[in-house]
Amino acid sequence: MKKQRFTRMADILAGGILCILALFVLSPIALIGCFSFSDGLQSYTELCIWNPDYIHAMIQSMKIAFTAACGTLIVSIPAAYVFAKVSFRGREKLFFIYIIIMIMPFSVTMLPQYMVARRLGIYDSLLALILPGIFNPFATFLLTQIMKSFPNMCIEAASLETNSTIYVLYHIILPSMKSGIVCAWSLSFVELWNMVAEPSILLETPDTFPLSMWIKTIEAVDINSFAAAMLYILLPICIFSFFSSEILEGLGEYRLK
Repeated sequence: MKKQRFTRMADILAGGILCILALFVLSPIALIGCFSFSDGLQSYTELCIWNPDYIHAMIQSMKIAFTAACGTLIVSIPAAYVFAKVSFRGREKLFFIYIIIMIMPFSVTMLPQYMVARRLGIYDSLLALILPGIFNPFATFLLTQIMKSFPNMCIEAASLETNSTIYVLYHIILPSMKSGIVCAWSLSFVELWNMVAEPSILLETPDTFPLSMWIKTIEAVDINSFAAAMLYILLPICIFSFFSSEILEGLGEYRLK
């Protein structure tokens, strides 16, 4: 009886904490939505039809996030296969370096990225954001942990029929880890869409600004238009909701390792 009462109290406490957290997280979005719709659809019409700079900034954000997220898969899938299925000297040390890079804040890599962009001549261009975004250590780490669970017996059996590692990777292993791939792509896209610090350091011309930087250039004091512009954050939320089952399944595959 006491155990049931304690469990019930714990559930109530946990539910209350979740409600408070949801209030703090969702209330700013709800407030922005209220301001943006206070004059009907006028603010959205002005942004999407009469403000070409807003459309241009959104296209810039899409170019950066979509291109870099796709490039992340091109780089991370082969790297994950090497870390998970290829034995070589120093593999664990190299993988440890990947983990260190994954938890390293941007403030540490800010100056090197700026210097490299200057040296390569890509400063103040989309490539200054796309190229670093392609090399996503977290995506490699996630896909490596998922790929480690793939049975080696299946790889050996497939190798008897074909001697091509590329065939085994893209026709045997990858079809079984679609959820993990969608999870890695979606999380990379959301991270790239929401970045603010990197564009502020690597971009200078307003024509190259993504939405996260363009909003800072708004000079109008119309709070309704500003709130409507802020709702661009709904795109990552929509992507996360659309692929939620695949993302959760991919993270579940990782947790089983």
